[in-house]
Amino acid sequence: MVFKKLILLCAVLTLSTAVHARPYPDKVGVCYEFKGDTPSKMDTCIISITDGAGGTSTTLRLLNKRYDIEGIETANSVDRYGYKYTVNGVSAKSYYRNASFYDIADPEVLFENDEPALYCFKTSSLDLCHN
Repeated sequence: MVFKKLILLCAVLTLSTAVHARPYPDKVGVCYEFKGDTPSKMDTCIISITDGAGGTSTTLRLLNKRYDIEGIETANSVDRYGYKYTVNGVSAKSYYRNASFYDIADPEVLFENDEPALYCFKTSSLDLCHN
């Protein structure tokens, strides 16, 4: 009887503390590096996204480069959705661009008008976007 209670207790503790992250299938997309409002590089890339339990992770793989973008949910974030971002460990700001004209855009306006968006992250030395 004690053994059954111990097994049940272990199962409850395991289930209640499990982190529920959701990986999405990898997809082929287009990655951009910007200098100002002009794309300086554009190439095909593999986009891997996982999110859940207070964070999000995106990996962009293109040619010989890999960019790891981490978002941590936090109450004192400058991001409109409550995340602090890093790109390869360097603090980054997230923003959106219109995929047709590359101008910086309000995401609500883009999605409301069903415009294609680029998801962007800017550090002091890198301005990186993907579709």
